[in-house]
Amino acid sequence: MLAATAGMAYTSGLAAALSPCVVVLIPLVLFRFSGHIASKPLLPSHTKHGARPSLQLVADLAGFALGFLTAYVAFASAVAYALTSSAAGGVTAAMGMIFAVSGALSLADRMQPLDVPLLSWPPAVGVAFAALVSINPCTIPFLAVVISYSARSAAVALVAFGCGLLTPAITCALMGSGVVALVKRHGAALHYLNRAMSAVLIAAGGWLVSSVHTYSTLEAAIVAAAAPVVAAFVLSAFAADLPPNTGLYRDAKPLLVLLAGATVVVFCGLVAVASPPLGLASHNSMLHAALTVNDAAESSTSPGGGCIDLSLLPSCTPCAVIRIAALAATAVLTLLVYALHVVHRGTHDLVVAHTMAHTTKWYAMTAAVMLGTVLLSLLGSTPNAFNRFNDALKANGYSDSYVNLVASWGLVAVNLNFVMGALKDHIGGRKGFLITAALGTVLGAGGYMIMSLVTSTKAGPLLCFAFFLVGLGNGACFIVAMSVGVSLSPTGSGPSVALVGAAMGLSVAFTVNSVNVYGDAGGCAGDHCWASWMRLLALFCLANYPHLLSVEDRETESLVAKGDVGPPGVGGDDFASVPLDINSADAAPISAPSKPYVSPSYVHEPISFLEALVVLKHPYYLFLFAVEFIGFFSAIFILTQASQIWDDFAPHGSSELGGQILSVFSYFNVVAALAAGSANEILSRRRICRTATFAGITFVIWGALFIFGGILAATTGNAPSKAVQVIFFLVLTSDAVLFGAMLVLFPTILAEEYGYVAFAKIFGLLNLSPAAASFIAPQLTGAISKAAGSYNSLFFAIGALMALGGIGLIFFRNTKPLNYMASTRARLASLNAKA
Repeated sequence: MLAATAGMAYTSGLAAALSPCVVVLIPLVLFRFSGHIASKPLLPSHTKHGARPSLQLVADLAGFALGFLTAYVAFASAVAYALTSSAAGGVTAAMGMIFAVSGALSLADRMQPLDVPLLSWPPAVGVAFAALVSINPCTIPFLAVVISYSARSAAVALVAFGCGLLTPAITCALMGSGVVALVKRHGAALHYLNRAMSAVLIAAGGWLVSSVHTYSTLEAAIVAAAAPVVAAFVLSAFAADLPPNTGLYRDAKPLLVLLAGATVVVFCGLVAVASPPLGLASHNSMLHAALTVNDAAESSTSPGGGCIDLSLLPSCTPCAVIRIAALAATAVLTLLVYALHVVHRGTHDLVVAHTMAHTTKWYAMTAAVMLGTVLLSLLGSTPNAFNRFNDALKANGYSDSYVNLVASWGLVAVNLNFVMGALKDHIGGRKGFLITAALGTVLGAGGYMIMSLVTSTKAGPLLCFAFFLVGLGNGACFIVAMSVGVSLSPTGSGPSVALVGAAMGLSVAFTVNSVNVYGDAGGCAGDHCWASWMRLLALFCLANYPHLLSVEDRETESLVAKGDVGPPGVGGDDFASVPLDINSADAAPISAPSKPYVSPSYVHEPISFLEALVVLKHPYYLFLFAVEFIGFFSAIFILTQASQIWDDFAPHGSSELGGQILSVFSYFNVVAALAAGSANEILSRRRICRTATFAGITFVIWGALFIFGGILAATTGNAPSKAVQVIFFLVLTSDAVLFGAMLVLFPTILAEEYGYVAFAKIFGLLNLSPAAASFIAPQLTGAISKAAGSYNSLFFAIGALMALGGIGLIFFRNTKPLNYMASTRARLASLNAKA
């Protein structure tokens, strides 16, 4: 029996060792025991190619194996105990958070197996290898199976499992430097395998966090404590190349304290969010509700105790909010790695040594800025998810037309953010960012709180007004986030802008899935769900703003924002004088392009809002206005008419596919925003094509795709096959690629053509275009489809307009200066004449 257990455990360990997540760690052992690291011997036990292993090598490998087995049994026992204890849910979620962030760091080349400190004592190398393997997501499932089938002989099973894990690494080390040569020869393949496994790590981490549905108090505390620890780990990874006396944790303390404080705010907010609707006499006080424990939830959760229910409503449990918070923290920390990677890479290429010192304080503050920016962006599209609440409003007696009217108020208000942009620029500096973001969060939270109190159809106008406030608040958050993204983009080509666009694209899916998780916890009545949902969204609005409060006046602000450095058309003109090495004042300068592009309409000095209005007469700006209207019209068409389009295409088709359109649309939006920003950065750096040309190609492709969707809908009849349904589903959701690309590319085009100084005003005015599209698209497409009897003609018309707009972006050039000073002088002369 014992032999069978050991054999099964050894086989499981061998299978785990051959999984891709562990295979990429084998070079760590090879380069420690082959005798070569950067052509320098590490251990005296190396062997020549083709020679027999020496006794010293065998002894070193034995020490390595002993250290590995001892450490692995200890680590694996601790992991196994944690995953079966009363805190299993919290440990699982925390591990998921660590996996996701580790994968992101690996993709950013900030955490590689060979980055483990060079240890010369073989048992210490074994301990390091055991630490990496024990928390590997590819080994934990195998380990769980072994433990579940060998509980009585766990020690033997763990040792046998460790031996199985160790076998491939020891075998490769004994084969000598020939294996090392093979690894070097196929290094590119291993590099791509490592990147693929990094993506698997991110996906596995997200799945682990989402798999935990209920939390005890202890489990919630573990998740709350994990967030600042992981944030510190991220900062350590990016500050690893700094001088030794930089005081990482001292300088990063404000950010870590802030993360801990935000966690406390979220947990305190659970009481307000999960409490019953105000004014309902059938409920007890909030204090009584806070002391009430949901017995049903307690009996179904982990042995450590049930989830404390802060509400008498079974659906409004804080478990749902904690789960949402854990998922949000994982997503934000993962995106934060990308943000820091972008900022770090860009500043190393473009920042002047005399004015920018890379300290850990700079990293911490930049991380805080990007974290707050991402959270603000997550609020930017919550009104676009209003379709999710239609049933709740209808349950309260609202008609379809009135629900569409309420949605239109919010969608229009989101894009009326030129007022907020003018306010931010008028105040200026850090105060402008903070005050505008504060106003946005107050308007958003206040609007949602008012909406939570409205349950009667008599209060319909109040509901419209409240959602209008939400739209204004979300628009303010978006304009601030996009301004920060443009100012932090080192080349002006969009990586940090892509982060903002990705977060905004994720907003719809985040909102929809949050209310699904929160509302499905117990299946409450529609009116009660409505109030709780609105309060949940109000908490989201309030919880993100404290991150921006940590932004101090840094030693050096963004040089792109100040105009001191940057490529022509984005920053200053002295691009050729920027040194490559930020740590050396004598570094060689970057060679400037022979004929740099300088926009004739670039704004080099602050202008008033009235002066900014002159762009509404500028031909190129009006062209961008029209093209963005077309792009947003197509996206709003899908977002507001998705269920009707699907029912018209496949009346008896898959309802599951139709119900997933909005969520998949949002996910595609995120991927497209990140991909468009990265691709545009490469194209801009290499001077392959302009941002406008790249955007034009995108428009042409998706215009053709829309026309294909119209052909598909017109030729398949009312009973399309499953395969045709999937293709049409992809056509509908892939419009999110164009939407995500627009969110990144159009702000970048504005920054290149009109500069950053007046960006908030000019970008805010451009958002009048999506505001008009948000109001016109639902009404016009509904009327046309009703008159034509189907949506087919709309696909052809919208596709043709998108293709024409794309061709214009490719070939139309900005040649006319933006003569705002002449306009100002003319207005002053007119006023003086009247006086």
